[in-house]
Amino acid sequence: MARAAYRRATDDKAARRAYTVHSVGIGLTWAAGWAPIGAITGWVTAVIVGFPLGVVTANNAVMFGVLGFIGGTIFSAVLSLAESSRSFNQPSLPPLATQCGSH
Repeated sequence: MARAAYRRATDDKAARRAYTVHSVGIGLTWAAGWAPIGAITGWVTAVIVGFPLGVVTANNAVMFGVLGFIGGTIFSAVLSLAESSRSFNQPSLPPLATQCGSH
């Protein structure tokens, strides 16, 4: 009895750790996707307004990257909560479409 409870607790910890690692991975993917968009936005802004090109471009790239990381991590957490009965690698299509469509 105690052995089964220990195994269940260990499995729960491993599952939480896997969700955390996947959430961070998705956040990094979103950051990598949003950083170039921020750089382009910063470059366009610097050219139009006349600000220093390198500073504005780098600042916008970092800002969009950080916001992309936060957004991707939150999206992954909401998705994992909505799909708590399934494994992380096999989401069902209707809840996934609902989550993606609401953004």
